[in-house]
Amino acid sequence: MKKTGILLAVLCSFCSAAQGQVILGGEADFELRKGGGDSSPVVNQTPGENLTIYTPYVRLFAGAALTKKWFIEAALQADYYEGKNLSPVFFSLLNINWLPIDDSDFMVSAGRFITPYGYYSDRVLSSDNPFIHLPLTHAWNMGIDKRAGVFSGGVDYEVAGLQGLPMVYQRMYTQGLMVSNSVGENQALSYRLAATLSSASSFFAFGEHNTMALTGRIEWNPVIWAKLGTSFSFGPYMAKDVLNDSYSKSELQKFTQLLAGADVSLSYLYYSLLLEVNYSKWNSPDYDYNGTIFTEPEVKALHLGGEVQTRLRSLAGAYVGIRGEALLPEKVRQPAPGGGYDYFRYSNEVVRAEVVFGYKINRQITSKVSYLITSTTPNKTAADVFAIQLNVVF
Repeated sequence: MKKTGILLAVLCSFCSAAQGQVILGGEADFELRKGGGDSSPVVNQTPGENLTIYTPYVRLFAGAALTKKWFIEAALQADYYEGKNLSPVFFSLLNINWLPIDDSDFMVSAGRFITPYGYYSDRVLSSDNPFIHLPLTHAWNMGIDKRAGVFSGGVDYEVAGLQGLPMVYQRMYTQGLMVSNSVGENQALSYRLAATLSSASSFFAFGEHNTMALTGRIEWNPVIWAKLGTSFSFGPYMAKDVLNDSYSKSELQKFTQLLAGADVSLSYLYYSLLLEVNYSKWNSPDYDYNGTIFTEPEVKALHLGGEVQTRLRSLAGAYVGIRGEALLPEKVRQPAPGGGYDYFRYSNEVVRAEVVFGYKINRQITSKVSYLITSTTPNKTAADVFAIQLNVVF
């Protein structure tokens, strides 16, 4: 049976499972990091400014074929997403999959699965990510929160008790139903379409609303050296809380995120190039947690990114890469005390670059050395990071 999803990336070195047999595997990152004074898990995936040796991700995977048409996959995970301590172990994947059509990749999945948005939906694992950090779309939380809507929280959102949201939930999983398929000559066209409990920026462990979100990705390989992708997400992102208690459940589900993006990846000999653009618009309550009235509760942001990599001819298994990005939130308008309007940025503009050297020691161990440079406006942020990573797949 053809393996799909996250197990394919981790267990590709194993033989296909016989019916009823469980295949196990895992991945762990061992890292040394030195961040800036404003480093945090919601800014640059770094616990803080002090020199740190830790394991940011530990994942255990399991997959089992129930019949020729049904199989289950699961992933247990612990990470530092919620703060400076390793989280309790939780299921980041747990789904059942059905292949109803013989000799076809058409599949129906139910449960918890990878959010089918963006190029990095295929780079959930560190072993698939040539860099150490995730892009700004996933790793930088902005001043839009699932409990309060828009707020001017600056960099350290935890001061106000609000962490904000990135464009795409950093852990990159969601819950719901998904259909996927690859069609055409050499499976040149593929898609993943999902109905989920929340939009791509948020995550709900259970149904917060009666309205489902829709998220999907379509990829086209017209030639072997080029891939074109487009992604979208639309749906509610806010959770019921005392901060939004004045809204009924039906009113709260009208606050939605619209996310759309496109990407192109090209490869030639030892070189590869990735370009992407993403646009997000959140409909927010018309006041923040301080009671400030906004006349334009739509909160928008644009992301531009590019990556270049090259393998080194002189050292087999080695590569160098650079990623450049810009995250550009639009200004929000609010009434000024003396009349007229004031404009303020609900989040910093962020421009950053990451340079990486990677070396594949063997089939299951990869080392990476990275430096992340960050510049923010109008509030200056000390968020540069030096990191060394040893990624181990077992």
